Amino acid sequence: MIKKHFYINFFLIKIFFLSIIIYSQSYVDVKNITKDIFQELVQDSLVPVFIMISSQSCPTCKNLEYQLIECLKNEKEQYIVGKIEIHENENFLQKLLQDIFKKHHHLISGFPSILIFFRGEFITSIHGVYNSQEALEEVVNKVLVDIN
Repeated sequence: MIKKHFYINFFLIKIFFLSIIIYSQSYVDVKNITKDIFQELVQDSLVPVFIMISSQSCPTCKNLEYQLIECLKNEKEQYIVGKIEIHENENFLQKLLQDIFKKHHHLISGFPSILIFFRGEFITSIHGVYNSQEALEEVVNKVLVDIN
């Protein structure tokens, strides 16, 4: 009996996470940021760019990504959302974070984090986990008001 409940619960959890991934991908095009396309997507952009620093194996990162997408999905045309996979872009990410620290004295020491750029310039970052969608929306909206 316990084994049956375990499989049912596991199945429901799996469906829940798959639905989150499918749902989020259907509304916002999250671009994979690499060294090769950073200039084009971030430096040359005239709209705010939100870049998530995350790891494929990090559930907290996936949660923050989902929350960010929920915050921005209605404003898709006005923003670019990207993601830097830390394990695939380690050297590029290290150089990017060093440049941000040198220019802005802003230390980004962990993940998940969201870097926010506007017109090619680093604006600020958002770190960690938010207990509610509303809490992250409040932070994102404050940043957007400050930009405009």
